Amino acid sequence: MFKPVRIDPRQVGQTPSTNSGSSPGVSQQEAAEAARRLFSYFPPREVGDPMVVLAGTVELLMQYPRSVLASILSPISGLPATMKWAPSVAEIREACESRMAPIRDRQRAQAALRDQLQERQQIEDRSSRKSYDEIADDLARHGINIRAGRSAGSAGQSKDQFKERFGLSDADFDAIPDQPMQEVG
Repeated sequence: MFKPVRIDPRQVGQTPSTNSGSSPGVSQQEAAEAARRLFSYFPPREVGDPMVVLAGTVELLMQYPRSVLASILSPISGLPATMKWAPSVAEIREACESRMAPIRDRQRAQAALRDQLQERQQIEDRSSRKSYDEIADDLARHGINIRAGRSAGSAGQSKDQFKERFGLSDADFDAIPDQPMQEVG
């Protein structure tokens, strides 16, 4: 079946291109160098096809920013510090994803903040709101006068007209306070 072969870190730079270039991560050259550095921390590993492992590692690493690659390559806190043997592509992906989580959280928070600020600007933009005069004119067309200077109780209609307009009985009308409510102190 398969004859195990050893991964030689020097082969990493010869990895064929596996990305169309549309990913937001590092370039193929940077990913190949990162893979070479990563595998150089570990003793050679026997795998079915080292070029497939290297190509998969390079393709995977191309999906992440430099900061994530630097983090997983750190001999203090990265994969070389936490693993005894060369990691599989899945283990490399898991390490990259754990380091991407705070970056994605920060990006989501920044996007939410931008959206919130944009929404606030729309709320604060009063150019599309009606002016006091426009509102007063609209209400006046419906028989409600809110303009300053009108005398108390003069809404442009008699008591009987008001009761008829709103369908109030004498008892309902008498229950309406004549003066503004007083605050209880």
